[in-house]
Amino acid sequence: MIKSIEKKLIVGLEIGTTKVITLVGEILINDTIKVIGIGVCSSKGIEKGCINNLDEIVQCVQKSIKKAEITSNCQISSLCLSVSNQHVNCQNEIGMVPILKEEVTAYDLDNVIHTAKSVKLPHEHHILHVIPKDYSIDQQSGIKNPIGLSGIRMQVKVHLITCNKNITKNMIKAVEKCHVKVDQVIFSGLASSKAVLTEDECNLGVCMIDIGGGTVDFTTYIDGSIQDSQVIPYAGNAVTNDISYAFSTSFH
Repeated sequence: MIKSIEKKLIVGLEIGTTKVITLVGEILINDTIKVIGIGVCSSKGIEKGCINNLDEIVQCVQKSIKKAEITSNCQISSLCLSVSNQHVNCQNEIGMVPILKEEVTAYDLDNVIHTAKSVKLPHEHHILHVIPKDYSIDQQSGIKNPIGLSGIRMQVKVHLITCNKNITKNMIKAVEKCHVKVDQVIFSGLASSKAVLTEDECNLGVCMIDIGGGTVDFTTYIDGSIQDSQVIPYAGNAVTNDISYAFSTSFH
């Protein structure tokens, strides 16, 4: 993803309401990630995850990426973009297909997931993530990996995370104006949960709340699978603004 010969690197960028953060991570042999570079810049031109001034946010992204390049000593050419705004929605869906051969193959897996995500989405939305929760084959349920198992019909329960496609396009445009390619767009609540939650917590049942400046991201896990994800467009800035009003003092 980055022009580097010696290290296998990955970059993440989040354009938040209060700050833009770029992280450069080195992927180690055991698949853990060591952060080797960071760039932080205060945000301008964005409110509650939606861009209201493209030129201002582009300048912020440029500064953040440049700082990360300096601290990591590498040139960033592409990255994964994390997004969160009030137009992020989730829905749980079910797909069912016949098993074509005696046992489940990768083709059957792709087919049943395609069926599950072929549903009506909110207006102007596109799918960010299709997350399988569990599979069922005939009378057997709760299957995590059905490959190789025998049966007649297979069902999958999936969690779909969608976002307004025009808002996503604007975020991607802000990054690409900095001459950097966006490899993948990720819901920031999902990214945060993957970063901080353990497997045991997800199995026992846990709700992760990520409080930002403009939005609050929720992700809920039960029995090891994501069950719900939401974005509330009221967060730290709203609290600070209320305190400012109550005590007749400046926001800052």
